[in-house]
This record gives sequence, structure tokens and C-alpha cells, in this order.
Amino acid sequence: NKTLNDEIHRFLDLISLWIDEPNSHLTLEYLLRRYRIHEFNVDRLLRTTIASHDTKVRISNEPFYIAYFC
Repeated sequence: NKTLNDEIHRFLDLISLWIDEPNSHLTLEYLLRRYRIHEFNVDRLLRTTIASHDTKVRISNEPFYIAYFC
């Protein structure tokens, strides 16, 4: 688990530079659904996305809510 978390953290740090790109949204969607980073990596996910918090993003065709942990 530690190795996986380290890799997810590194990836989120890298993707934060291109968070507004559509491909970034796809990879984030994958991480959200597959590894549940919105549950286990909340701090890093928020740090990655806080710069673009006012950008409207819809993940796929299904509503996906991250805000339930607030």
C-alpha cells in the first residue's frame, strides 16, 4: 500500500500542472473509481485540484461527488 500511495502522490503532483486538460480528467476519473483516491488520498487530491477549483468538470456521464467528505 505504501508503494501504491507513493506512486499516486507522485502522479498527482505531476498531473497538477495539466489539471485542466481533458486527458487529465480521464486519468483522475480512473484513479477515483479504481483506487478511490477521494477516500484514501484526500489531502493530495485537494492539493492537486485546488488551483482549478472554479473550473466546471463533469466526470463521464454519471454524476460523481467528491464533496461528501466535507
